[in-house]
Parts: sequence; structure tokens; C-alpha cells
Amino acid sequence: MEEKSERRTDPVCGMLVDADPALSSDYLDTTYVFCSESCQEKFESDPQAVLKKTAQPKVTRDIS
Repeated sequence: MEEKSERRTDPVCGMLVDADPALSSDYLDTTYVFCSESCQEKFESDPQAVLKKTAQPKVTRDIS
């Protein structure tokens, strides 16, 4: 039986990814995982900015 990998959200692009330790970074006692080295590098260059952006509520507009 194949073991299922944990899936988590890339904080940079929002993609659902496998929790691959090779593409992960620790910040403030939390481990974040990424879909690519590019997303990992963007996060590592300014983790506060990335996390602030992802913490913003999504605004939707009712067009009815």
C-alpha cells in the first residue's frame, strides 16, 4: 500500500503541493512548502510580505 503524502498550500502562489522537505523553509516556528525553487526564493527574500499578502481577505463583489 502506498503512503499518502501530506498536501499543503504554497504561500506564494496558492498552489496545493506535496510537503517536500527539499522545497520548504522554516519561519517563526512554522514550516512552509513550495511548488518550485522560484516560489521558495521569493518567500525567503521577504517572508513577512508574502505572509501579509496571503493573510489579506479576498474581496468579492455581488453583481446581482
